[in-house]
Amino acid sequence: MSTPTIASLKAAWSRRDYSTNRASRGAVDLLANGRPVTPEALAGRTGMSVDQARAHVGRIRAEGAEVVDGAIVGLALTLHPTGHRFRVRGHDLYTWCGFDALFLPIMLGERAEATSTCPVTGAEIQLTVQPDGTVSAATPGTVVVGIVGEEVTSCCSVAGPDSAICAQMPFFASREVGERWLPGHPGVAIVDLDEAREIARAYVEECR
Repeated sequence: MSTPTIASLKAAWSRRDYSTNRASRGAVDLLANGRPVTPEALAGRTGMSVDQARAHVGRIRAEGAEVVDGAIVGLALTLHPTGHRFRVRGHDLYTWCGFDALFLPIMLGERAEATSTCPVTGAEIQLTVQPDGTVSAATPGTVVVGIVGEEVTSCCSVAGPDSAICAQMPFFASREVGERWLPGHPGVAIVDLDEAREIARAYVEECR
């Protein structure tokens, strides 16, 4: 696998609608309130029938969504602890990966705070992400993120925090650190936060 370019990442993610279709957007919006999303709640949020909502829950569960007792508890945004903490609407939640923490504020239209750990150095990473995806504060100021390209997403049909997709999209303390990690992860690019914002916007805004 080759290292994807920024242009190819934008194109690939704009074609991927795993968590950006109407029903899943509704589920993510409800998860941001800090509670499991039942089929009844999803139906009320999206206008689907309850049977349609149950069918949607079953479909996304097969694709990697976290479902407990018939209710969604994780779909990029999750109630279950991961290495990526995500505070939004006053709730302490989590994301499946670093890139999720960059596109979810755009999807939700909400300011969020993300805290993670560099997998190479162990350094704590803190970000404030605005509703348009702009990172208005970052500690350290050299943070970058890994983003997988289409060669990875096309051969991995299941998402989730431990999937080949999400496990390869962490934050790094710097580009130099990310480049040290990269050789063992073909099909992944190390992306600065401004470039990641453009990819995140392509994912959220062009996948309808």
